[in-house]
Amino acid sequence: MIFRLWSASLVLLIMLSAVSCKKVKVDPEVLGRISLREIVEKDNQLVLHGEKATAVLIHNSSRVESGGIQMIFPDETLRDNDGVWHLPKRSAHLKVLFEPLKLKIRTIVIDPGHGGKDPGAVSVAQKIKEKDLNLDLALKLGGALEQYGFNVLYTRDDDSTVPLGERGKKFQADLFISIHHNASKNVAASGAETYCLLSKNPADDARITPAFQVACEIQKAQSVASGNYGRGVKFADFRVLRDAQMPAILFEAGFITNPDEEKRCVSANWRQIMADSMAKGIFRAASL
Repeated sequence: MIFRLWSASLVLLIMLSAVSCKKVKVDPEVLGRISLREIVEKDNQLVLHGEKATAVLIHNSSRVESGGIQMIFPDETLRDNDGVWHLPKRSAHLKVLFEPLKLKIRTIVIDPGHGGKDPGAVSVAQKIKEKDLNLDLALKLGGALEQYGFNVLYTRDDDSTVPLGERGKKFQADLFISIHHNASKNVAASGAETYCLLSKNPADDARITPAFQVACEIQKAQSVASGNYGRGVKFADFRVLRDAQMPAILFEAGFITNPDEEKRCVSANWRQIMADSMAKGIFRAASL
């Protein structure tokens, strides 16, 4: 049986199975119409089973898991005193996990973060500047994307200074990717993560939702290459994402303040592996 979450203000009662005869009450406002095979409530978790994906939402948490990938939303999933599950208010793009969009990605802008007078972070042991790592990874990613037939543009292709306010506004394209390497006072912090725009404006969903689909596929692809699912997909009001008038993501390739991860990040071979995995993720997102 196919279960649907209808866009309506009333609480929808969903019969799960003839065996358990258990009903799960879900506020359908956020997800709208999504074809699901089953919705299960178990151990303070709401499990959504679709034809192409399964997603796990956790009570009193902003964390969602699907296919091993962690997603951190701005709002929490809550189950109220009446047992009704309320999904994150700004997570309508969750729908693409179950029903991927047909993305038309032909031209991609790659933005190597920092550059010129702005070195970005500096690695712990080898004192490598983030701007140089970003540029090299960006150029490797561009080469890998061109092998898939994408047209690639760069906000910078050398060690030049590009004002932050110009990066996202300069080009017309189908996708914008800002490349960075992470830093933290916590030297144990590690893992790649991908950011989408955090916006309270529903009109921005037209570009956030496609970006979310790309971000999820990039995280999946890098997890295969690194053997680590990383820190997942997150949302932030970064100016470079806000300025871009197209689907936009910001990718943090790893923590150069973590001694072990620094060794990988400063390796040209590792950056090529990362670039190839990112390109595979983008190609898959555009081919679903």
